[in-house]
Amino acid sequence: MARVEIPANLPSVSIVPGGSGGNVRLESYEFDQRFALTAQSPQFAFQLIDARMIESLVANPSIGYEVAGSTVRTYCPGMATPEVLLDALLQFLQSVPRLVWTQYGSEPAA
Repeated sequence: MARVEIPANLPSVSIVPGGSGGNVRLESYEFDQRFALTAQSPQFAFQLIDARMIESLVANPSIGYEVAGSTVRTYCPGMATPEVLLDALLQFLQSVPRLVWTQYGSEPAA
């Protein structure tokens, strides 16, 4: 697991590899087949997971993500090195739409 604290207060979102369960479906068949998406606020999930974010997530379908308040974490149910998890976490943060940073906090420093 890798985690980071960010300068934002985000509603809870869980992106779980596997594609079964969850309470939110996106307009991406590929995403919905690879991940289960659960969100405290479905509206926020749609803001967070735009086309660019979907592309980033489906590129690493074995990595899971959890967002809650000011914490973002990545994990892999299988075996992943800390470097892989940190790289996935950085990729996730870079893919967060500017709209989310504007509405919920500020973009973390690079």
